[in-house]
Amino acid sequence: MKSDTTETPEAGSGFFHRFRRALPSWADVWRGGIVWAIAMFAAAMAGLWFYFRGISGKEYELATIYLLGGLFAWPFALYVTRFMALGCSPPVRFVLALVIIAGCTLAMTAFVFSQQFRLIFADTHMPITTRIGLYQFAETSASGVFQFLVAGVRLYFPVGILALVIASLWLARRMR
Repeated sequence: MKSDTTETPEAGSGFFHRFRRALPSWADVWRGGIVWAIAMFAAAMAGLWFYFRGISGKEYELATIYLLGGLFAWPFALYVTRFMALGCSPPVRFVLALVIIAGCTLAMTAFVFSQQFRLIFADTHMPITTRIGLYQFAETSASGVFQFLVAGVRLYFPVGILALVIASLWLARRMR
């Protein structure tokens, strides 16, 4: 005889239940996003000082790209980490958080960087509604992502790595 306490897929298991359980609170999204954005700004400023001794003249503009990348990446990273880590042990949650936060932050910062890069050349491009304009948009955006990955990732070292480890530990501990 079956017990009445068995859960149906709609009630407590499955993809949709996992989807709902992984949703973070708005406070976690906003507070975490702001803290992560400030940490990425600080990492970029420290990296600029470490590599270039702060002589570029555009430190704040460049660090703002990292701030925006961190701010936009945090909600995605938080949700995906919570979704993937449900029911996992603390070391697995830590590794998932480390990889997902790093990946989302790199991807979003590369996107912001590429769009800033594209804006520099926008006046020389055809309108984006044309075939050539669409090609120019894609090519310039891809070039911006490539330049960020080649030259911009190093600004995360050493402060960004420390912030990543701290954020991953905090997130892994907070998820139960």
